[in-house]
Amino acid sequence: MNDEQQTASIGKMMLLWAGLLLLAFWAWDSWFAQRANPNRAAAVNDGELRLQANARNMYLVPGSINGVEVMFLLDTGATLVSVPAGVARRAGLVKGQQMMVSTANGVVPVWRTRINNLGVSDFQLKNIDATINPHVDDNVLLLGMSALRFFSISQQQGELILRR
Repeated sequence: MNDEQQTASIGKMMLLWAGLLLLAFWAWDSWFAQRANPNRAAAVNDGELRLQANARNMYLVPGSINGVEVMFLLDTGATLVSVPAGVARRAGLVKGQQMMVSTANGVVPVWRTRINNLGVSDFQLKNIDATINPHVDDNVLLLGMSALRFFSISQQQGELILRR
């Protein structure tokens, strides 16, 4: 085998290994994303939204507020829907009266607001009381009881089921 053939052979081998590494990374990333949020493609079926708990035993579900796509964390311990300030700006939410709320990180000031249109997967709600919270990042919104009260909620066989 001459030098050109050997170089070509090494190049093909490196390309093969790079492809295998890329495939392994893609598989790991998909697996990790599924564990973090198994409900990324959740949809209402026969009037029910069936949700799987993620690896941290929390229920996440895609949704929207005033047309802005968001990810909700279902929180039956939260009185109101809690919207990060950045999402509130993008959704056109208006700050109302300031109030203090108790959170996992202590007592913080937030502003009351109202969400005109809130979507939980395929379910649509109107005029939902919420707060604008400038103390959290824009990744996940807490879906509190001001929205969850419109659903019948049950849990069976490892699934959380929302019915309207």
